[in-house]
Amino acid sequence: MSTFITNNIAFISDGGQSVYLTKNFSSADKNIQYKTIALSEAKGAFSLMFDIIGEEKPKSLMSLISKYQMSITYSHRDFIPYGAGAESWDYSSLTFNSFSGFVHPYESNFQIDYSLIAGFLGHIENIWANGDKEVAICILKLFASILQNPSKKTGVCLVITGPEGFGKNIITDMLRDFVIGLKYVLETPSMHAITQRFNGCLENKLLTILNEAANLSDSSHGDQDILKDLITEDRRLIEPKGRAPYTIRDCNNYICFSNNEYVIRASTEMRRFVFLRGSDSRVGDKKYFQNLADDFEKRGAGIHLYHYLMNLDISGFKPQRDFPITEMKKELQADAICKSAQTKDTMLTKNDFEAMMRAGKPLADATIMNRAYYIAQLYKKIGNNARDLSFLGNAKAVIKETNSSKSMDVRKTRLFHVLSMLELPAGKIVPVAIKKSYRDMANKLRDQARIDSLNNVMPEKAQGNLLSISEANTRLEGSLIKLFENYNLSRNVKMSGEDFGRLSAQSDRKNIKTFARDLQRHMIVACYVWQPSLRSDWGTLEISSAAANRLDAKKNWLQVLRSGRIRIIMNQYKNAKSMGQQIIEIDSQKLKQYLKYWIDLMSRIMGSKIKYLFMYELTAQNEPKINSVRGTLTKAISRSSEQILQQKMSVNDFRHAWEMSIQNTQEYQQATQLERTEMHRQLLHGLAMGQQYNWMSRNNAAGDMDGNAET
Repeated sequence: MSTFITNNIAFISDGGQSVYLTKNFSSADKNIQYKTIALSEAKGAFSLMFDIIGEEKPKSLMSLISKYQMSITYSHRDFIPYGAGAESWDYSSLTFNSFSGFVHPYESNFQIDYSLIAGFLGHIENIWANGDKEVAICILKLFASILQNPSKKTGVCLVITGPEGFGKNIITDMLRDFVIGLKYVLETPSMHAITQRFNGCLENKLLTILNEAANLSDSSHGDQDILKDLITEDRRLIEPKGRAPYTIRDCNNYICFSNNEYVIRASTEMRRFVFLRGSDSRVGDKKYFQNLADDFEKRGAGIHLYHYLMNLDISGFKPQRDFPITEMKKELQADAICKSAQTKDTMLTKNDFEAMMRAGKPLADATIMNRAYYIAQLYKKIGNNARDLSFLGNAKAVIKETNSSKSMDVRKTRLFHVLSMLELPAGKIVPVAIKKSYRDMANKLRDQARIDSLNNVMPEKAQGNLLSISEANTRLEGSLIKLFENYNLSRNVKMSGEDFGRLSAQSDRKNIKTFARDLQRHMIVACYVWQPSLRSDWGTLEISSAAANRLDAKKNWLQVLRSGRIRIIMNQYKNAKSMGQQIIEIDSQKLKQYLKYWIDLMSRIMGSKIKYLFMYELTAQNEPKINSVRGTLTKAISRSSEQILQQKMSVNDFRHAWEMSIQNTQEYQQATQLERTEMHRQLLHGLAMGQQYNWMSRNNAAGDMDGNAET
């Protein structure tokens, strides 16, 4: 009975949204399929009684499943298709793979009978590609990519148009029934079926056929925009009707058939689409189509086509790059340019300003987003629907808006945001004299700010708000202990499989995701308490174990090495222009331990290794996802510190606290200027700025923040 249960039933904890899967054999396509059973339905579904040797009373299947629960429990399910060169899926891992193979097994010495697939290959070249051999080869390589590298999307959608009956669907019918497998192919006459909220039909699909799925109505435009994302995105939130949503790998590829050449809305940027105008030379030729169908249905061409595609050389093939630009695509793009010139909406958006900034000097993403956000707000107030940056030439309006804040720092920052835009190629439209007036005013504000910063007396407001690093450490430790006790967890190197399964199956109010949510708040605070504080750059760090010289020098990294070392590699940050790349070793053993715990936990919850350290949107019921504005942690730091330290602290508050802590140590007092500069480098600024951050408390002038008097 244990063998039967482990081979036919799986329990998916799925971050608290638990379900059972049962294995079923489909007589339609002679393939294994899986039925989902919710926990609320499990007792009734598994009510069958069995007589067990050595047991006095019969046992229900549900009670037997409970007995072997641990051996059939998986943290989550996923769709991870593999080609012939890969080994079969190892189900001893925590991931349950819904892929069970293609129609045919691959045989390395299989002899292909090309006469059986000649009709299929000829139809692609002569009908689909309308005689264009180069296009036909790319189509075949596209199909081969789906079979050889099924876990990787092709990144393009074939759009094939032509009159009714010219032979659009016969190719995909053969692929579906005799090569890929019925359960991995979706056909739909409605694009809305794949773009709507309840999208369970997209689960575990490698190919979707859209039959007359789009039209020219305005209501379809939103669906077509979603389709663009579907073509390239590799993760998909699946929300079956009446069941909890979950995320799986998205390996789906798309083909769109239509009798209408404007099936996809024309635009000047259509790299995801390959447009083909099919030939009508076989319309009405019933004998031709019957022979083509018989090759597969009666003469067994499917296994020969499978091996042909599996052996086709696709090395270096990149569909978006290698597909020729067809005449149909050129016509649609030209039409789009014409319409764009006639109907262009003149309103600029935040995205437009971001694009302008990315055309200039390299800047950190957070910097670009902050500047673009302010310029977009300014544009709404004084832009008057300008098509370019000419509105920034209205000096009177610009200065009025930038000076609307009482804070000198805010006024200075706003002016420098404006200047940063005017230094771009797009800013040449504004007269030099106006730029100079902005520059002079900004420089005066900056000089005054520098003078004010030299008077580094702790503001009266900060005296009651600022915690010392040692006090923050005590409060953080206490809060972490309570967190782990609340979930009945031990603070080990990583969460055990038993605890992960237990929390995954708990209630909607308290489960693995609510623990991760609470732990994320603690981790954010820990990064500022146990490590000299970066600005809000922790949200930009990408996680990698690769050597530093293999990492992209335009990104910020958290390098987690096998030796146990963890390093921060900063390339894009506020002072990058003057300080260059900075590599900061994390020395705190506590922080390293919790970082590893956090990375392991979130990777198990998300179903694959996480790319970014923060910020994840985590709630008891919803599917976890990365926050789209993860680049800045400003609000998260403030809120998390208030909850955990019982003191609302900003990024700058932590930086002040760290500088005061560093500079009041005996080590710092006896250090050389070079050694002091190295200490300040951990906060990504120099000696002079570090000294300005060291607020002097007039109420405790003879001691540091912790009350340690100098001797």
